[in-house]
Amino acid sequence: LFSSTPGGIQEMGLISDELGLETPKIVLMHTFRILAVLGILPLIAGLFGGI
Repeated sequence: LFSSTPGGIQEMGLISDELGLETPKIVLMHTFRILAVLGILPLIAGLFGGI
């Protein structure tokens, strides 16, 4: 759960750019991660909360 918390896109983008990695792919992955945390995780929590 803690590895999925939103935040860090700016830092990861800067670090990946400095290391010469594929920055757009890394930023896109983190964007999808945030969307998943904010969109899917509450649904899953609601399903398990009703049990």
